[in-house]
Amino acid sequence: MADSTPSAPAFLSELTIPAEWDALYPLGELVAQLNEGGFLLLPGFEADFVLNSATGGWVITGGDYARSNAFEPQKAAAQFQDLTGDMRRAILSGYAQQAQRRLDPRYPGFTAGVLAELLPAPVPPVLPPNVSPFDLGAVLRACGASLHVAAVEARLVLGTPAEPAPPVTDEALLLASVVVFVAQLDLTAWLAHVAKCQPTSEVAQLLGALARGELYEAEWGGVIPKLVGYFRSKMSLRDRLSVYGPWSLLVQLFCVVYARPGQLAEIKAQSAAFRFLRQALDRLPADWAIRRGLILLAVRDGLEHLARTADAPGQAAASLNFAQTALLAAQLLPPLSEPTFAEAWLVHLVAQHEGYSWFRPRADHTAEPMMGWRLAAYTGSLGLSTLPFCQASSHWLAQGQVTNQFWTAAWWTLDLLRAALRQCYTLGQQNPLAGPKSGHEAVVQNLISRHAKFTLLLLEMGARSAETLQVLSMWGRNTAEEVPFKKLLAGYPERYEAVLNAITAHGYGPEAVLCLGELLAELPA
Repeated sequence: MADSTPSAPAFLSELTIPAEWDALYPLGELVAQLNEGGFLLLPGFEADFVLNSATGGWVITGGDYARSNAFEPQKAAAQFQDLTGDMRRAILSGYAQQAQRRLDPRYPGFTAGVLAELLPAPVPPVLPPNVSPFDLGAVLRACGASLHVAAVEARLVLGTPAEPAPPVTDEALLLASVVVFVAQLDLTAWLAHVAKCQPTSEVAQLLGALARGELYEAEWGGVIPKLVGYFRSKMSLRDRLSVYGPWSLLVQLFCVVYARPGQLAEIKAQSAAFRFLRQALDRLPADWAIRRGLILLAVRDGLEHLARTADAPGQAAASLNFAQTALLAAQLLPPLSEPTFAEAWLVHLVAQHEGYSWFRPRADHTAEPMMGWRLAAYTGSLGLSTLPFCQASSHWLAQGQVTNQFWTAAWWTLDLLRAALRQCYTLGQQNPLAGPKSGHEAVVQNLISRHAKFTLLLLEMGARSAETLQVLSMWGRNTAEEVPFKKLLAGYPERYEAVLNAITAHGYGPEAVLCLGELLAELPA
């Protein structure tokens, strides 16, 4: 088959490798992980790995390796010297993505050096994670604020900056305030503090006035003249906001939040902050989708900053709360239309979760069942987040925009969902008397639904490769593995239905736990 991949892709990418070598991308990722652990493989290592078509992962069956405490690009490149053409590029695409994250921090320039040894110039760069230029940590430091977490409670400690900092831009102040709002921290205290520590910022003073309740108005007009300075006192608030261009939308959001006394407390009690943010963003003109995306990326990154900051021993629940909210921000992103942006988002998502100490899906949470259930619920949200990206890649393949699909993300998510279902089963055995009001029914139902969708999705992805490119995915190519592969993708509809019916009839009690155990017995380990 002729190589249909672009001759010079903009980035090394899973979406631009030939579909006939789709499973080599995660093999490259595994090699980078082994290198991180100090294992240097010998040329021809690919013969020592077997693809497990039921789990989507590679299994080491033997082979030789060397131990190394210091990696050099030339030595690492030697691992791949027996590979050529499309096979080499497919493995290197996965290797480079993981090496950039795992090895470059210890060996600056390592990944670029390896690629320069193996690929002809110009060497395509590794696709970076998609992040916004907004830095919540810098804004907090400039305002003398820090996050304090005690058990599951998080709050901002507001003080004086440790050292003089330049004024914060209006945009950064507004984005930071949105993060504080959706994170359900004390918004009123934050806005009042911002007005105090940023006295020359007109936006900060407007936000401070809102926090003090000075702008409670039934109509948009009537802004206190001292807030508008050189503007005429009769100018309405709506006219005043036009000065901020697209950022006026966020100022208006806070005006709505503080439209009447007690409204902010009601929003927090109903966990409705994201509904208000979504309504504000929906007022953006249709041709401002990029602006909407930039705002949401900034909010996502800010929430992830809080999640990382809160991630400490004994504080996992608070960190998970912030990470959950960050997923909600990501789910509000505009519809996918650009493959490179989508892959950069997935790269960011996986890298972010590898950094959370609490994100250990296969860990035993029986000693802390509440955390186990919360992590299971979070995994269901992850599935909801990655599903549209995987579906979009299949559409792009059919349209000829890419030559491969997001197989790695699909298998990664399916593995997480399977681990979460096993955790729910263990927790159900631990507390078999849980009844219809245990609150766990929705968690299990969502996980079952997501697992069913991803098994079906993998079947559809395999069919799309066969129909569009006349190529059979590596996960189903081996005749010996074809039957278990198809069995996995069949979806086990009867087992799914049995669990859901038991939950509907009796809640997540002994019957549902038994049915879930029967389903898990048929799933891969």
